[in-house]
Amino acid sequence: MVLFDVSTSTVGDFLFAREALRAFVDQLLPADRIRLGSFGGEVAISPILTEDKAVLRRIIQEALWPRNGAGTALWSGLRSGMAAVATEQGRRVLVVFSDGDDACPAELYQRRPPVTDRAEVFRSSTTSLTKILCSTRLEVETQTVRDEVMVYALGVPRHLSSLLTEITDVSGGGFIRLQRTDDIRAVTGKVIEELHHQYLLGFVPTVLDGKIHDLEVRMKSGGLTARVRRHYTAPIGR
Repeated sequence: MVLFDVSTSTVGDFLFAREALRAFVDQLLPADRIRLGSFGGEVAISPILTEDKAVLRRIIQEALWPRNGAGTALWSGLRSGMAAVATEQGRRVLVVFSDGDDACPAELYQRRPPVTDRAEVFRSSTTSLTKILCSTRLEVETQTVRDEVMVYALGVPRHLSSLLTEITDVSGGGFIRLQRTDDIRAVTGKVIEELHHQYLLGFVPTVLDGKIHDLEVRMKSGGLTARVRRHYTAPIGR
């Protein structure tokens, strides 16, 4: 799932950001299937999930344009994106092209009282998203754990919210802050290479309670850091 920031704050950098997205799509491998979506004052998700690069280029050219009106529904966009691929088999990755923070517009979305208990979020979360509600960072983080989704973010080209980069870290993903002086194709190619060269580690949980637990992977060699998910959801034992 690839999400593209079309909020009004991206207007000055829009063509650069869209060129980075094109470069990303052009370097996909034949078996990669992508669904595109956008977020700004509202969230829009394409119904098309495809490996056809011609179709993806057409969506980028025709549908991804800055939207009028204030607001950046970042967390609602991430939850909608994950919900859109929740039933897909195989590894699910959410790639986000954005330049800033969440600023869910109150005039379009209903705000809820904040929830600070992860267990409460986990119990109440579903794979569908009520679009009239502003989502929170905690809800997004909890959903990445429950649905085993890796988040990778590209800042285009200003900055990335520290809260968004924390989610990439928790989910085992990564982030890059693109600069106008960068070789866009080389940088986006590096992201694709990382997504295709990863280890799969498995283990049997000692507690089968259906709850979220912390996860830590240590490296034997010094100077190395494992980029892994920080939590997992245990199955329910019989």
